[in-house]
Order: sequence, then structure tokens, then C-alpha cells
Amino acid sequence: MSVKTVLIGTVAGLALSLSAAGAFACSEVQEKEAGHAAAAAARQELGDVASRQSDRLIKISYCKAQGDAVVIGFTYNYMSEEGAYAVDGTAKVTGDSVEDLRLRRPDRVWASINTYYTE
Repeated sequence: MSVKTVLIGTVAGLALSLSAAGAFACSEVQEKEAGHAAAAAARQELGDVASRQSDRLIKISYCKAQGDAVVIGFTYNYMSEEGAYAVDGTAKVTGDSVEDLRLRRPDRVWASINTYYTE
């Protein structure tokens, strides 16, 4: 193996590692706090339909720490009188405040007890 090949490989590896250094995985505490803040913001954004619910579920698909902020991707689930809904979204959270919330409008969840229950 030539010196030139080793040098090119080293430079390429260094460039890849530096480009990925901007964001790190969240700690469990950061993920939990960001999830609570995003759920509250999504509930407020969705208005009266979601706010009547006492129990809501948020599933975090990814969580990245960027300096003081945490960026998460999530699915927010809630029930209304018409059925169950799932909303996908992203949020940038600093402390307990959501700086940026982006939601894709609700999709109705079609499921029955038979879908998830087996004896």
C-alpha cells in the first residue's frame, strides 16, 4: 500500500468524523425532557381535539444534542371522538421551551383490538 493511499484514506476518515461531530446522541434525561416539552407543544398546536385527552403517547424516533439545544423526531398519538390519530413531527427544544415545532397533520390510525391482542 502506498503512502499516498494511506494519506487519502486518513484524510477522508478525518473529514467524515469532523462532519459528524456537530450532533451527539441525547442522554436519557435530555430525551425525556425534550419529549415532555414536545408533547405539550404538539397538544397546544393541535388545539381542542387533543387537549381533551388525559393520556397521550409520544414515541421518540431520534434525539440529537446540539450545544444547549436538543432536536428530536417523534410521533405523537392521541384519541378524539372520531378515532385514534398519529402526528409525526420534529422539535428543537432548549431547556423546557420548544423553539421550533414542525408537525405533519394527523393521519388516522386504523387498528382494532385484534391487531394487538393474542391469547
